[in-house]
Amino acid sequence: MLDFVQVGFWTDERLEHCRLGWIAGKSASHIAQELGTTRNAILGQVHRRNWADLAPKKAGTNADKVREARAKREERRAAKLKPRINRAWHSNPTEHTPETEPPIKVIHKSFAENGPKTLMDLEPGDCRFVLGDRDFLFCAAPALPELAYCPVHARCVYQQK
Repeated sequence: MLDFVQVGFWTDERLEHCRLGWIAGKSASHIAQELGTTRNAILGQVHRRNWADLAPKKAGTNADKVREARAKREERRAAKLKPRINRAWHSNPTEHTPETEPPIKVIHKSFAENGPKTLMDLEPGDCRFVLGDRDFLFCAAPALPELAYCPVHARCVYQQK
């Protein structure tokens, strides 16, 4: 009875042919055609054996052109953009011109006297503005009639056009 020894596809000669082809700058598809295998098999060997750095660098690759075009486009876009001022944050938007615009005001605590409330503690007429990311506390200051927010948070949520 004969014992069959399974010989893998990747013999030393095939690996050397693959490596030399990769170093010469041949494409994975071209090497695969020569060896009678698939492009992905060639790329797998290149990756596993860390041959990617052995391939000659091609000047002006498509990725470089894309990167340059993207950088130019971002520069043009940044030059066109002007800072937009949210006038809803200011008490009287007509008294300011863009040159004398005051800095954006930071909204400080406008909680009810007891401080922010949890969802279970909210009562009808409390501000429903969510504070923070984790605890889901609500402002709970007295809300405006027919709105879910206090005057301070209503200016944040409902912006004037």
